[in-house]
This record gives sequence, structure tokens and C-alpha cells, in this order.
Amino acid sequence: YDSFTNLTEELLKLGRQIGTVQGSYETAMKKLTGKGNLIRRVEKLKKLGAKASKQIDQKLVNFTETDDY
Repeated sequence: YDSFTNLTEELLKLGRQIGTVQGSYETAMKKLTGKGNLIRRVEKLKKLGAKASKQIDQKLVNFTETDDY
């Protein structure tokens, strides 16, 4: 019984940690794709002629165009 109780406590702890990580992820994504977002600003720099050898993932660019996030 004690071993099972320890397991359930660890699972609950893990669930809280996942929730914290999810919240941090969502906050960061809002900064990237939300109103006044960084992706849109950086894409404007590229259109103005900033040299780039890489490209932002199109899924993220699409989020900024449709404001889905």
C-alpha cells in the first residue's frame, strides 16, 4: 500500500510539473505569435532585405497571420 501511495504522489507531482511547463510554453508562444509578436517583426526585417540562410517554420508564420494562438 505504501509503495502504491508513493507512486500516486509521484504521479501527482509529475502532473503539476507538466502543468507548469505547459504554462511556460504557452506564455512563450504568445510572445512569438500573439499581438505585437516577434515572428511578424522578424519576418518584416527579412522582407526589408535582412540576409538569412534559414527560415522560420511556416506553421509559426501561419499562426501570426491567422492569430490562432
